[in-house]
Amino acid sequence: MTATKNIETDSYKVTLLTPHIIENDFFDNVVIDIPLVDQIKKINSELSDGKFYGVLTLFGISTEITPETRAHISKASFHKNNLFAAVVAQSIAQKIVGNFYLRINKPKNTTRIFNDRTSALNWLEKELDAYLKNTSAQQN
Repeated sequence: MTATKNIETDSYKVTLLTPHIIENDFFDNVVIDIPLVDQIKKINSELSDGKFYGVLTLFGISTEITPETRAHISKASFHKNNLFAAVVAQSIAQKIVGNFYLRINKPKNTTRIFNDRTSALNWLEKELDAYLKNTSAQQN
């Protein structure tokens, strides 16, 4: 898989991995707030060219997300065209917060928490492939 486009700041790097997979890589010690996720959402929408996509999110060491941001990103309006999210947690604390997010905030897209990038990417590819096959079958 070759990255075709990427955008990098001092807090994150966003990479278009395939036409339907975008990687959001947060660097170490970043506090993820609403303006930051809105900025990344805009980049994701531009990179996806208005088409559906899945997101592979990597958290750096000691990266955290505010409770207000978790509530914000769980809304259906935030997930326009973002069908699947695979989140890679670097620590037990991040995994606990991620599982809390899934149970309490109940995101409107299909989201799973992983320990490593490879497993997360494999799951994301399978989900997107199944979605494409199902969508194609319904159109025939």
